[in-house]
Amino acid sequence: MNSASKQTAKPDYCASKAATEGSNLYYASLFESEQNKALIFSLHAFLNELGDIIIECTDPGVAHIKFQWWQEEIERLLQQQARHPVTTELQQYIAEEPDTAMLLNSIISCFDSLLDIEQPATLEQALLPFELTVGKCWMICARLLGCNDTHTLESIYKMAARVQYLHCLQQPNVFLTEMRFILPLEYCSRTNFMNRP
Repeated sequence: MNSASKQTAKPDYCASKAATEGSNLYYASLFESEQNKALIFSLHAFLNELGDIIIECTDPGVAHIKFQWWQEEIERLLQQQARHPVTTELQQYIAEEPDTAMLLNSIISCFDSLLDIEQPATLEQALLPFELTVGKCWMICARLLGCNDTHTLESIYKMAARVQYLHCLQQPNVFLTEMRFILPLEYCSRTNFMNRP
């Protein structure tokens, strides 16, 4: 590739959305094949697109509309008519897997429910929305990469939820607010968290 073509080449959308150089995912996938990387990055970019709606939309009505758009985009993907760079990339992996596409739609619905989440009573309840979103997506990714071991898939599902939960706790302006408070009541009661100045 000459210098002129290097300057005009666009970065891969999914890679730049999911695995910027130096990120955990970048290093975790460093020795994967290009095809595996494309699948991993596209699914994680899908998650990041949905997560950005939660973080960036202060108006729940607007956020609900955006999640509805994504559900319609999954339908377009199944018809080989995807328009977004993420679903265009995913199309080659799951267009012939309607069950997987339905799982992606359920992930979008679960993200949508995060807009109005009530404070959970226990840690298990707090982790459930993350299992049904990020956990499910990581499990889809592992399955599409060839993992069929039930125990391994379950471990991935649980681990992904915990990683994402910890990540969200680092964003108190989004996930520790009056509208959306993900810290379990049992923890707040035990530590007197709510009464701290």
